[in-house]
Amino acid sequence: MREIKFRGFDPVNKEMRFADIYETDEMSEWITWDEPKNSPQNRGLHFEIMQFTGLQDKNGVDIYEGDITKSVSEILRPFDRSVKTRTGEYVTKYRAVDYQPENSRFGFVGKEYTSISQKHATKWLEVVGNIHSNPELLEK
Repeated sequence: MREIKFRGFDPVNKEMRFADIYETDEMSEWITWDEPKNSPQNRGLHFEIMQFTGLQDKNGVDIYEGDITKSVSEILRPFDRSVKTRTGEYVTKYRAVDYQPENSRFGFVGKEYTSISQKHATKWLEVVGNIHSNPELLEK
């Protein structure tokens, strides 16, 4: 079963905050956020909540919705179906992880929605930032 975890971006302290989820005897759930750095009155802020995808990158880092991942792959020349011709040239892609509610899956938004598998994540992906702290990475 996939582990359920959340984080939220704290707009006052400009940092990610992580949540603890508790279940009561009545089977209801409630969430408490880790303590804010600056002041207790920051409780109750409206964070943008991001869910853990259940995946880890090639360095063992948890991948959350809103993370920016980097992947490096070799460019292949056009080929007939029997031969792959390697070029020795590589392309680096920076993409944001998003949730697609229509299909209940996490993936990358682009021309087409691309889902992410654990095999793909642990081999190719590296979390390098998030959409709140590092939006400039998506411009590369």
